[in-house]
Amino acid sequence: MTDKKMVFISSTGRTGTQFLADSLSEMIPQCRSVHEPGTLWLTKPKLFLENIKDFGLYHMSLGQLNPKYSMYTLSNLRAKGKISDDEAIHYIRKMRSHYIEKGAEELYIESSGHLFGVFDLIPQVFPDSKLIFIIRDPRNWVASALPTTEYILYGSFDWGLSVSAEDLKEDPYHDKWHNMNKFEKYCWWYNYLNRFVMERCKNLPNIRIYRFEDLFSKETKDGYFTNMLQYAVDGSSMEGQTYYDSNRLTKPKHSKKNSRNYQGWRQWGRYRVSKLMEHCSEFMLGYGYGGEDLWVQKLEKIDPKYRHFTLPQWFSPFYRIQGLS
Repeated sequence: MTDKKMVFISSTGRTGTQFLADSLSEMIPQCRSVHEPGTLWLTKPKLFLENIKDFGLYHMSLGQLNPKYSMYTLSNLRAKGKISDDEAIHYIRKMRSHYIEKGAEELYIESSGHLFGVFDLIPQVFPDSKLIFIIRDPRNWVASALPTTEYILYGSFDWGLSVSAEDLKEDPYHDKWHNMNKFEKYCWWYNYLNRFVMERCKNLPNIRIYRFEDLFSKETKDGYFTNMLQYAVDGSSMEGQTYYDSNRLTKPKHSKKNSRNYQGWRQWGRYRVSKLMEHCSEFMLGYGYGGEDLWVQKLEKIDPKYRHFTLPQWFSPFYRIQGLS
């Protein structure tokens, strides 16, 4: 068993995970931070060659469809109920143990949206690891994800890999899936993924949740980002040695999106507002989103009930695990 300290960061994607991987190794001494290792990105040929050296050609080609070699495939198959926890734990260990051990740095940080389906199992593979989950305003997440050119979710190159309501017989949208457009499917995914993680991680001791907005907005980034850095290094030899660079947080990097197709929530009509709230109202309320006057006006035109919406019981225990206490 390795003596390395480990931190795993996950989210829905579109939350600065690439930026964190690029930045944390510069802010923390003796830290190796990586983004979605072993993942095939056709838009990043240089990274593809590096991954072949680390994981092998099969892993980086046909293996991407196999849960033994692809964290994304593994996460989705577990979310679909087609992989047992014991199998998933075995595959995580096989995919990561050697890769983590090969670095000389004391601290390993992996930032990856592909971990969502096995996030709660990571402490069983690496008992002393820490987890960080980042949540983003669902309105901005959907608006950002829809035009992203590298996002395969429910697109032409998804090939049924991503979990959907169609895979889940008990899901209320199981029979409606084929009639849902991509916007609504993204709203469903946001709710399903975040809830999947939260329900399974709520009793884990070493996990923190941060809002994307708290980490990167001008008004709050100093306190929250410093808090996250401290959490990452607590218990290691790097305690008190982190270098927080606020200038790097001005513009977190994301994968490419087609700005011509981007439409923020302020431009949304009745349909998009209603579908977003139909799927994501718990996260809107639970994480303090949606207080803008314009948004409230949009809601009142749809259904005044949202003024009196209350959180479901499952949400309450997890909401307290958030950034600064």
